[in-house]
Formats: sequence, structure tokens, C-alpha cells
Amino acid sequence: MNPAERIKWLNDYIALHPSSTAFARLAEVCADAGELNRALGLLNRGLREHPDYLPAHIIRAQYLLRKGQPLKAEEALRDALALDPANLTALRMLLELEARREAAGRGVTARKVAAFDPQDPLARKVLSEETKAASPFTTRSVAELYESQGYLTEALRIYSELERQKPGDAEIAAKIKELKARIHGTQTR
Repeated sequence: MNPAERIKWLNDYIALHPSSTAFARLAEVCADAGELNRALGLLNRGLREHPDYLPAHIIRAQYLLRKGQPLKAEEALRDALALDPANLTALRMLLELEARREAAGRGVTARKVAAFDPQDPLARKVLSEETKAASPFTTRSVAELYESQGYLTEALRIYSELERQKPGDAEIAAKIKELKARIHGTQTR
């Protein structure tokens, strides 16, 4: 059956069964046929009738992303997670969106994803970054202490982390350059 025939068949089915959730399938077929606006309209109308239909919220989020509307997609995912807080598909999509815009709550979402899938690469990355950023030892004073004790590589590691946290800080950039020169000079002796 070609897309036009599937659309007609689903429209006929919905006409006979107006309370069905086939609107989500019709939206998918429309989106596959390149009718993304129509698909979103079908999902919006269908979700007014069936606000608890979880798959439609997730499909809506996917289509909103395709339309370049990530904040509306996040809202759709939050609606889905209100229905099923353990939905791994919605959690992963939300984590990806939060990570892209470096949202403050991405660590919470990453912990939820990791609870269901400890090997999820994005959750592990976000949690690793969060742990590094929260380290009380990533300070200038600790870097200076390492440097004064001759642990130049450790001092450089901390300054590099500080530079990631504060890009464009001229003092940190200068210190990194100085330490790299000192380490190189130490290694060539």
C-alpha cells in the first residue's frame, strides 16, 4: 500500500472509530509522506482527546525536533514522563536535548537514565562532567599548591579544567602556556 492509500485507509478507520488512538499512526504515515505540519496537527488534536496516550507524546517530540523546536519537544517529553517517569526512550531524548543546551537539570536526567541503563554513553558522559565540575579540588589555589610542590602535570590538568569552566580567562591561558613550557623544558633536560 502506498502512502496515499495508507493515509486514506487510516482516515476511513478513524472516521469509523473516532475514539481510537489511530491518530498517532496516521500522523506517522503523514510525516513519512513529508507532511510534518499535518502530522503535528493530528497529534495535537489527538492528544486533546487522549492526553494519556504516551506514544503520541514521544512521536510529537520527535516531530517537533525535526521542525527545529527543541524547547517544545522538551515540553512534549516532560508530558510523556509525567505519564511514565521510567520511559527510557523519553528520558534519553530529554537528556540529549538538555545536554545540547547544557541545561542545569541534565545531571538529574542523566542519573535517571543511568538507573535504567548504567552503560548509556551520554548519561555516563554527563555524570562524569558533573563530577569533575563539582570537584572541590579544581581551584586555582590547589593548582598553585601542586605547582609549588613541583607537580606540574597535575597543576596543568587543573588549570586546563578551569579553562574549560571559564573559557577566555587570560590569566588561566597564560598559566597553561607557562606550565606547558616548563614541563617541556623539564622533559628535555
